Amino acid sequence: MKTFFAILQKHMNSKVVIYPSRDKIGRFDFWHHVINEEREIIQNYTQAIYLFYFFIDEAYCGVSNDDDLEDWICEKYLHFSKILGNMFLLDNYKANALELFCKSQRTYWAFSHLARIFKIRRAKLQVYSDMYMRPIDQAKTRSIMIHQNGAKYLFKLSDLINIVHSSLTNSCYHFADPIFPKNPYTNMKFSVGTMYEIYYQIRHSDYKMPVLLNAFFQESFDLRRFVYNHEALIRDIYIEDYVKKSPAETLYEETKFMIKVLNQPRRLRIHIDFPKDRLVDIMRPYLRLHLIYEYSLSDTSKRSESFELLREKIKRFIDYNPQFGRKIMKCADGATGYHVTFNDKHVDFEHSSVQSVYIPDSDSEESDNDSESA
Repeated sequence: MKTFFAILQKHMNSKVVIYPSRDKIGRFDFWHHVINEEREIIQNYTQAIYLFYFFIDEAYCGVSNDDDLEDWICEKYLHFSKILGNMFLLDNYKANALELFCKSQRTYWAFSHLARIFKIRRAKLQVYSDMYMRPIDQAKTRSIMIHQNGAKYLFKLSDLINIVHSSLTNSCYHFADPIFPKNPYTNMKFSVGTMYEIYYQIRHSDYKMPVLLNAFFQESFDLRRFVYNHEALIRDIYIEDYVKKSPAETLYEETKFMIKVLNQPRRLRIHIDFPKDRLVDIMRPYLRLHLIYEYSLSDTSKRSESFELLREKIKRFIDYNPQFGRKIMKCADGATGYHVTFNDKHVDFEHSSVQSVYIPDSDSEESDNDSESA
């Protein structure tokens, strides 16, 4: 931020660029220089004394860590707003101060943009393949080049959409805990500028804008505000993704618990050997309604409707085939042992069609005596 202060003093035609200090002696030397060397500026531009005092001196002394850019930016605008809000300053003084500030800001950003172009041209391309380690053809694939820490990383836009979506839907035990999107190759957060670049690239592409990214953009990529204002939306989208994409091992216990709660009286008796992946795949749409009722932060009507629909669907499911989940063992013709199948006939969640029966490849000699309810 010292660069901005130097540009400001140059636009004020200062004879010597000088910075204040946080100690008393340094501040005294600063003001001694202003009063004795910059007298002509103060006489010609009365608002200059306010800029020197409120803006350069106090903004510089208000920052405790020279490397904290966010603190610099906060202090810069905070102290300049005091100039515009000073009721004892004439309007033309405020207008001149604002014009000087804007001119300095434009110059600062022009130099910043030039520095960025220079850094990008000198940076080496570190990654030029997608997340599946396949080379990215920029002529055929919608891609984006991201500059971070002196290196360039080439991403497919679709990969970035998945990275951002996964970060913003991050949850712990179904409670929203989003994290700021990171570069998967360095595990470092993308800058806010990079997030704007990603957003506008998606916006001008053929890809559908992710709902959460659009909400994150509306909050100026402030993670705290994003969670505070959109927690219900985050949780609902997370539940949809969780049920749709999670493997059977992850959903199995919750599926058993859902059936146990809704299976009253205990009409369904699902055998312990019933294939987990088959059970979870059949129950995914029911589990989705169950999780919406249990964990959604949406309005009460949505949760109530989900619960009523779930009870209706489960009742129809059980009425259609109360023997669902049973283990069936038949003697194999002309051979020893048993041929094992499982009764998985069920009504389709959306329609009333019957699904095919699951038949495992291997045989077993187990009996059906130890069936148990899920």
